[in-house]
Amino acid sequence: MNLVANINGVRVYSDKPVVSIINTRVHFSDGSYADVSTNEVVNRGEGIITLGQPPSESAGGTPVVSTKSFRASQLSISNVNADVEIQPGGDQIVVTLTGPKSDVEAITIEEESGRVVVQGKGDSKVGGNIVISGGSVVIGGNISVGLIRSGGTSISTSTGESQVKIDIRVSIGTALDVSSVTGSTNIGDTLGSLVLTQGGQSRARIGRVGTAQLSTAGQSEIRAREISGNLTASTSGQSKIDVERGEIATLVVNTSGQSEFDFKGKATNAMLNASGQSEIKVTHVVNRPMKASSGQSDIIVRNWKD
Repeated sequence: MNLVANINGVRVYSDKPVVSIINTRVHFSDGSYADVSTNEVVNRGEGIITLGQPPSESAGGTPVVSTKSFRASQLSISNVNADVEIQPGGDQIVVTLTGPKSDVEAITIEEESGRVVVQGKGDSKVGGNIVISGGSVVIGGNISVGLIRSGGTSISTSTGESQVKIDIRVSIGTALDVSSVTGSTNIGDTLGSLVLTQGGQSRARIGRVGTAQLSTAGQSEIRAREISGNLTASTSGQSKIDVERGEIATLVVNTSGQSEFDFKGKATNAMLNASGQSEIKVTHVVNRPMKASSGQSDIIVRNWKD
């Protein structure tokens, strides 16, 4: 990667040819540009554009920015240690990574048959908890764990806010598939289908989406404002799923452990299965719901008193 510009003390690195520099904006031959006054990077083709320090310095923690743009209708995110923000805007999928250089380079962004794939390169991630009953444990390399228990001692490795930020702009209706995100996940009113899997102590917030498949484990949590279409949900451990409203054709829910599911919208049909000490709450189902519970679990459909 080459130093292509230094504007007001901010260095711009890229492997793309530069065609012009106008005020604080660097323009590249493929239509990409980087503006150092706003930290905006629009990458329209292959290659990398980075704002910040050179590789030898930024590896120590100085934030860098890497952006890529794609014309695609599907987005998949998996195995990343980052805080993820997905919001509607524009007619392309634009992915911007901000964080320490080594962490940013540990995440790949590629397009595969109309699907943009954002994923980690190979760190070991554990979504739930580890229980150590005796003996010793030796871990080599990098591992991200939500909670480790050894006898009566609990060791939390969660550091709160992640160092890497992934900001993604998508077109309305983009199909999303998000799993194994160690940090927080925030999804806006994308209106497309969603597959979301949470584990460990991760948290996710969802705006308005279409047909959804939601899954939580460990102590994770998903809160959604509105879901329309069909909804399939599963919870385990001490996790929670809460949906504020929505018009659902078919609702399918499976809960176990001490987990909780609460849907405050309206479903035409519902198949509800609870076990352990888990709980399912649904505000309204048009047709008589199919319910199955075991152990100390509870299923409550507020408009059906049976």
